[in-house]
Amino acid sequence: MNDVWIRTGRVVLRRPDAADAADVLAILSDPAVVEHNPSDLVTSADEAAALVGRWLDHWAEHGFGNGVLTTPDGMVIGMAGVRWMTDRKSTRLN
Repeated sequence: MNDVWIRTGRVVLRRPDAADAADVLAILSDPAVVEHNPSDLVTSADEAAALVGRWLDHWAEHGFGNGVLTTPDGMVIGMAGVRWMTDRKSTRLN
């Protein structure tokens, strides 16, 4: 899959794939990384795989979603993107 969404001279933002789960775990298991969004904390390979699965489902349903940031040579350095979310009152936000 690895569809490139945005490419600059320094970073690539691409659609995630299931193989990214290990890198997602390495990054999102660090409490300092998720300090301001603690709901993104993952603590196991299964949680990371499930998270990437939800991202892929979102892409399949909406045609956009969370992406994986890499260096031009493919090293994963983070995640970014947009997704549909529901607030606490179950109202869809744009």
